[in-house]
Amino acid sequence: ELEYDLLVGADGFNSAVRNKLLGAGFLESQVVLSASGPETSRYKVVHGLDKQEYGKLAAQPSHADAQGTRISMTRQAFGFVRFSFWPRIDGTFSAMVIAKELDFEPESFAAKLHEDAAALPQTWRESIIKQCSETEASKFGAIVKNSSFAGPGVVLVGDAAHSVTSTLGQGCCLGLSGMKALAAAVDSATDVANIPLVYNKAWVPNAHALQRMEYQTVLSIRPGVLGAFWKLMGLLSVIGGTLLQYVAPQRVPKPLFFYWLGEPGLSYRQALTTYWGAVALGSGVLVAAAWVLNLVVLNTKAAAKTALFGA
Repeated sequence: ELEYDLLVGADGFNSAVRNKLLGAGFLESQVVLSASGPETSRYKVVHGLDKQEYGKLAAQPSHADAQGTRISMTRQAFGFVRFSFWPRIDGTFSAMVIAKELDFEPESFAAKLHEDAAALPQTWRESIIKQCSETEASKFGAIVKNSSFAGPGVVLVGDAAHSVTSTLGQGCCLGLSGMKALAAAVDSATDVANIPLVYNKAWVPNAHALQRMEYQTVLSIRPGVLGAFWKLMGLLSVIGGTLLQYVAPQRVPKPLFFYWLGEPGLSYRQALTTYWGAVALGSGVLVAAAWVLNLVVLNTKAAAKTALFGA
């Protein structure tokens, strides 16, 4: 039996510490978004792709960005599989290979890759097939919302507290920010027993704000009415964000909200509040534009009618 003043649960997505707190009733846990099943996309990462072969591929404008250093290929271009390639410090290239779990079956994967991704250099295809046959596919993660990140003498950090997917690329940043919040709680608490309470109060709203923004972003790329709604919210936030960029450049450095994440002095909670402020402002702009357009149309019709009767 061990005694401790403060136990830090940093044991990842399947946290045993969190499960103990959950079983003891100190928190509630909800899986907001989870990727599972054979139809769900998975990814594998391969390395050591020949740089000279990249030169041939990058020569195709549709496959290279403005700098020619990163290429991203869509599912539409290569059938069942998507790729994202990037240069490594050793002069070779690495790739993230994205496909459905059932498509990663070795035999079918090799056949489909040769058929659908014939534009890839043959040496790359052979290397990708070999490396993919030797590794397990990884999940893109899940959003698990916990009502609390602490219990008596216990705190949770990282994925044990607030797991996210890779959609906004904030997983590591969220974990580091949580550790910073814990360090601040340690410095400010008058007693060790108060650290979990101070940490929980300061950090839970921020972590939940990021999870909310990520969930909204995931919904916006899905088909259907719900996806259309969140796409509209995104458009309104860009319109409002464009205006806020000039009014408050320190808080809104760029129109797209995901560029606000991680800005110095701007918490995740503030970023979410600013997002909805931008949505409201964007809505106001559209309503005002529609009102002005309606006035113009009415005045044009009135002028045309006056001219007609005057003639």
